[in-house]
Amino acid sequence: MGMVGFTETLAKEGAKYNIVANVIAPIAASRMTETIMDPETLSKLGPEWVVPLVAYLTHESHKDNGNIYEVGAGSVTKLRWERAKGALFRLDDTFTPSAVLKKWDEVQNFKEPVHPGTQSGIDHISNIEASDKLPPNPQSEKLDFSGKVALVTGAGGGLGRAYALLFAKLGASVVVNDVGNPDKTVEEIKAAGGKAVGDRHSVEDGDAVIKTCLDAFGGVHIIVNNAGILRDKSFAAMTDQQWDDVQKVHVRGTYKVCKAAWPHLYKQKYGRIINTSSSSGIYGNFGQANYACAKAALIGFTRALAREGQKNNILVNVIAPTAGTDMTRTIMPEEVVQKLKPDFIAPTVVLLGHEKCPTTCALFEVGPGFSARLRWERTAGVHFPTGRALTPEDIAGKWKEITDFSRNTTHPDSPAESTSMLMAGIKAARESNNAAAKGASRNKVLEKAQSIKIPPGEYKYDNQEGIESN
Repeated sequence: MGMVGFTETLAKEGAKYNIVANVIAPIAASRMTETIMDPETLSKLGPEWVVPLVAYLTHESHKDNGNIYEVGAGSVTKLRWERAKGALFRLDDTFTPSAVLKKWDEVQNFKEPVHPGTQSGIDHISNIEASDKLPPNPQSEKLDFSGKVALVTGAGGGLGRAYALLFAKLGASVVVNDVGNPDKTVEEIKAAGGKAVGDRHSVEDGDAVIKTCLDAFGGVHIIVNNAGILRDKSFAAMTDQQWDDVQKVHVRGTYKVCKAAWPHLYKQKYGRIINTSSSSGIYGNFGQANYACAKAALIGFTRALAREGQKNNILVNVIAPTAGTDMTRTIMPEEVVQKLKPDFIAPTVVLLGHEKCPTTCALFEVGPGFSARLRWERTAGVHFPTGRALTPEDIAGKWKEITDFSRNTTHPDSPAESTSMLMAGIKAARESNNAAAKGASRNKVLEKAQSIKIPPGEYKYDNQEGIESN
């Protein structure tokens, strides 16, 4: 996933220089896949079925840019993001996690999907204006976090502060992590009658962060990995240090905190983890190759953790929030920042931390009073027959079909559903090969029959006897 965000950013930065960047998700027999696949399956996954797509994507005649393809076993398909219509909420005191839970089906409803393309396209300012016209938000049952310990990283201000305050308001004991100054948020929570302690460790020292949770409150149940930094620079001008700094905080920091907490969550058979991606990670963004790569990587990390944790009631989700913070103030106009309050993101995030929210392994775009789930959409693609070699010209000749989202699309949500495309390709290729073989066999029979020379004369036959010459 990190390569997806990285590639989409390179595509944006390189377009005006005729630098085209795409990303593939190949499955092929190799020293890597032979450790996890059986020999029979590997025999159908020759690298020769991947190479022609790579050749076509790198040829000067190919102009599609910033796209994602799955390829293997004679199958080639294209992927894109699909977003649920989502739910809009009135921005007042009735905008609570309970209100979000009440509309949770709308948040994940794909009956009227949106296909964002290369940009998110969400008009958050229009959403804010539309939300003012809505009635008070209906509520589900009251959500309570009493007895739960919530860790929020990067909570000295901005989004993290808003999350911490709301968790505490609803009864959680909160560990406010921030390498700067967590004290102000802690004081706000205590002034309102809540429980909180501060932690100044870097998220790269995940063991120390989790130790604070254990020492202060005896456990940890909810983790919001929110800490982050920006080091924006065009890819041409980006330094290794700027790249490494962003990867360390976002990817390694999230990993280290989760790694340190995992044994405790596993032992108690309960945990809720919310990781933080970004629209830059989903769609790529000019000048943010480092950030986009890191934020997209966290989507893949989330999906892996969710699958490992689900059987032990550890649910893991990832959000892509848009809000006005000290970090986004460096790239957004001040009047926009003022309208994108972090408080308007918190209800969705806090809901994801509650035991009543059943969702795991999901990605959500969250804006002021707006939440919507995203998923992959995949074309039916083309399954090329494996009875002969595949060429780049074959790929080019079927490109419209490969990239056609108007027919028989699917929405793969697991590795098994992803490889089902390959298995279908293998089956289709086998049927095509069998049909070709049968056709060749019939042709041979016909050729043999046509080669027989029947001498002239009189012949007789009936319904029981064959033709005999007189």
